[in-house]
Amino acid sequence: MYFKDGDKLNKPDFNELCIMHFGSEEAMISSKVLGEALISLSTIIDEINETLLTGKNVSIQIKPFEKGSFEVPFELIEFAIVGLLSTPSVSSIPEILKVLKEFVDIKIRLKGTQPKEIERDGKKTTLTTESGDIINISSVTGNLIINNYAINQAFDKSVGNLSEDKSIKEFSILKNNREPICKIEEKEFGYFSSNDSLPILQHIQPKEKKNTVSVSLSIHKVVFDMTSKWGFIYKGNKISARITDENFKTKAQTEGRFGKGDILDVLMDIYQEFDESVGVYINKSYMITEVFKHIPRLKQLEFL
Repeated sequence: MYFKDGDKLNKPDFNELCIMHFGSEEAMISSKVLGEALISLSTIIDEINETLLTGKNVSIQIKPFEKGSFEVPFELIEFAIVGLLSTPSVSSIPEILKVLKEFVDIKIRLKGTQPKEIERDGKKTTLTTESGDIINISSVTGNLIINNYAINQAFDKSVGNLSEDKSIKEFSILKNNREPICKIEEKEFGYFSSNDSLPILQHIQPKEKKNTVSVSLSIHKVVFDMTSKWGFIYKGNKISARITDENFKTKAQTEGRFGKGDILDVLMDIYQEFDESVGVYINKSYMITEVFKHIPRLKQLEFL
């Protein structure tokens, strides 16, 4: 099966079919509840993937709904990003689902509150709940629970909204073989109806922030006027970025051997703005501060 990735139809490197299950007495649920659940799941998967530094694009594709039930089949599809030092022969999806399971389990154990105490020790994080329970989790999940506003808000909002539909008795995400990845009971929906579990330091959310990433970009548009922005493909989307690397600018103006489809390995600043309506940062502009490597399109074909 092929999926649209940017302007092309590509076969994913890996994919896994899962099911979003609403334990409802009715064969229908509120459109608001469903919409929030789908948007939030997408945000949660994105945040876990970014935190794990997989170097892969992992996205959700919704399958047709099955008649007579309220289950939403969806497929996690993964594309390796050309040029990045990832491991294309190994799927990141199992690790993402493992972190998702641990994240949901810990959110439920915290009952919608923040940890009373936090201890970090290498790859392990220890949380102490308000009732004194000790929880040992991976540092990846600990970072998501403690510091990641976007994933906490997405989870709290979608789960809190489940209580608005009285027919829903539980919510779960299943593997295709019906093995549960995570499950939330009706009595637990109310834990997340407020913002009590959101990270304290993030309640006052900075309006703007900058992320610096090392990425491989496919050239979409070459602009030899170096005061203007070049066009690139980044994570399947067209972007424009100004290049400030003086060494590269000199090389580009003297050699001029750059074309559409070439790959640049770069250090890039991503300037983001917080959108309060959805509780996430939106990419607003891009700046390339250093170009490490140029791979011409013809050179890429030699590797295929």
